[in-house]
Amino acid sequence: MKAIKISILLLVLSVSAYAQTVNKSNIVVSFYFTTMHDELGFTRDVQLQDTVFKMITKKLTSESGFAFKDYKELKAKKMPFNFAGYPMASGKKVAKTNYAQNYMKLVVQVLPDGMYTKKESSITGGSGVGVGKSKVKAKIKVVINAVIFDSKGAKIKDVKVLAASADKIEISEEMLIFGKSTLGQYNEAVTENETFYSVLNQACTKLTKELK
Repeated sequence: MKAIKISILLLVLSVSAYAQTVNKSNIVVSFYFTTMHDELGFTRDVQLQDTVFKMITKKLTSESGFAFKDYKELKAKKMPFNFAGYPMASGKKVAKTNYAQNYMKLVVQVLPDGMYTKKESSITGGSGVGVGKSKVKAKIKVVINAVIFDSKGAKIKDVKVLAASADKIEISEEMLIFGKSTLGQYNEAVTENETFYSVLNQACTKLTKELK
């Protein structure tokens, strides 16, 4: 009986923690990185990192009401940054800076669709762009994991969404560059044909719904 009471108490505490309200106007992305499967290349391409980050944060801002604080300020607070200039601080560590009320961790994976199943690999074109090829065609899936921490570094929300392409799409260096394009130009691009952008857009849309 005692063990049952303890289990119920732990469950209540867990539910209570995840029920905390996220302050969307006092939050910063404190950890961000996008990985692209080796066969697709580009993981260490700054343009890929920039493209995905801009898409996610723009969608969360315009559709979910987030107003992110400047993550670059975390560098002055001695938080670790990656090669692309984005923070990679743990929830507990960044909470000690008292920079925001909430902190968001974003981890994005771009994978060949079906790589975790017994189906034959969907990749064509040999090695990926990042290792000598100018382009590669593959069915892909984009997985976004967003974790939100409170002011003490405790996890209060953990969301994972996935979007997959229906057919093989081309992955090329030119295609990945987003640069200074506006969100409107981006939205026009994703309505034309299925591309990396459109699959990313699908995943971002799912994420905005989860974080509204």
